[in-house]
Amino acid sequence: WDINFILHGDEKVACAAPRISDTAFAMKEQTVPVYLMANFVIGRIEYREISHRSAVWAEPEIIDAAASEFSNCIELYLQAGEELFGTYPWGRYDIIIMPKSFAFGGMESPTLTFLSPTLVVGDNSLTDTIAHEIAHSWFGNLVTNQNWGQFYLNEGFTMYAQRCITNKVHGLSFTALEAKIGWALLKDAVRDLSSPATRLHISIGHNINPEDTY
Repeated sequence: WDINFILHGDEKVACAAPRISDTAFAMKEQTVPVYLMANFVIGRIEYREISHRSAVWAEPEIIDAAASEFSNCIELYLQAGEELFGTYPWGRYDIIIMPKSFAFGGMESPTLTFLSPTLVVGDNSLTDTIAHEIAHSWFGNLVTNQNWGQFYLNEGFTMYAQRCITNKVHGLSFTALEAKIGWALLKDAVRDLSSPATRLHISIGHNINPEDTY
């Protein structure tokens, strides 16, 4: 598929596909799950190249802080992922810092990850979210669930891959602490959510919102 944008004034566009020009993108060499197609941001945004295959996008007011926050971790996580799971399959890996209204910590898309500005904290303490989204490059973006009832496969394999990546980059103690925190959060979620949301495999019906399977 390919997509072209019409921009106005000082607008720029970042899109989850290889860039052809300032306003055109095309995904020609890889198939992409429908829910990841043509995710994009248009606005008053800037970018900073931080490696030969990565850039950080953000609004001008936070672009320097965002680039500083993530410039030291992205290539480390990409290289660890490649050592574990094979060549990174999407060419570039860019990130974009979203407005404060963005409802998630991160959202994976081929070539571009969308991140909450709450991760820009100044001390690199929340960069493990990048490891998770990079893991999605293999599990979710490249190989994905057949339907929303199987979405646990996406997140399950990705979480395992994230732990493998952080173990390689940060060591066992860091990863074990993350896993312990994740286990506590899972128990809280099982306690607070009602059936059928606590099942691994959820049969999607008219009364089930697919987003709730996440």
